[in-house]
Amino acid sequence: MKKALSSDLFVRCLSAILLLLLWEITGGGHGNAVPVGRSALKPFGGFRRRLIPIKGDGYCLFRAIASQERRARPVRSNIATFTQVIEEVVRWLLENLPSNGSEKTFSPPCQFFVPNDSPTSTAMAADMRLSSYNCIRVPAKTLIALMLKGVIGVNGDQELQKSQVKKYAKKLRTKKDQGGLLEAIIASCFLKRPLFVWAGSLSSRPLYMFFPDMRCTAPAPPIGLVHNCEAPVGHWDALWMTNEINSSKRTHEDILRDVMSGISIKTISTNVTKIAMV
Repeated sequence: MKKALSSDLFVRCLSAILLLLLWEITGGGHGNAVPVGRSALKPFGGFRRRLIPIKGDGYCLFRAIASQERRARPVRSNIATFTQVIEEVVRWLLENLPSNGSEKTFSPPCQFFVPNDSPTSTAMAADMRLSSYNCIRVPAKTLIALMLKGVIGVNGDQELQKSQVKKYAKKLRTKKDQGGLLEAIIASCFLKRPLFVWAGSLSSRPLYMFFPDMRCTAPAPPIGLVHNCEAPVGHWDALWMTNEINSSKRTHEDILRDVMSGISIKTISTNVTKIAMV
């Protein structure tokens, strides 16, 4: 596993990746489920998979997350509806961003896997073997802050302001067709569940994988999402994942080891205190 510590390389790579995914995997809009036969879904990384079509009413991303949380923790979960998911995403944003930088010292790095050969659109993902990934290792708040800058249009040399974050949070609460990969990653953080995102084809590996904290055990399975880029403003369905391996002590690190069999990974990490879009 090759490790690159150059902050310039990190910035260029991460900026290009985030711009691409913000263009292609955005919007919780109206649309239809990804056309795929349920019987065609093979297990992945020790998990059985079942496609759950989600209503295309402008809240499909949040509905897809809530449906899986209800199934994973039917008794203990307090996030059973899409409105509760939205409220938790908003709460996380308001409590954690803008950042004062203290988490760079105390917070463990997340791991965000993106294709080494990034497709120019999610539609191309069906033709990709996805045998090589870049792994971005930074504190989750650093990654999310940079993604949010791209969403709300803040220049790379400017810091996020509380007023900007509040305005974006209000938009999530009051408007339909909001939410994309950024909000899915935030949900992964507060639910402490890995996130797998497929786009284009369910027979290949996920287009994106996110692990909020490798130290966590995995009492609940990963969040599985499917993005249909052919829908008018993008549509999200749920991919319910259940353990083939009967173990409640399976950690995020165990899951990563299982899903990464036969894949080459290049790790990009940084210790810079400020990351700017270029």
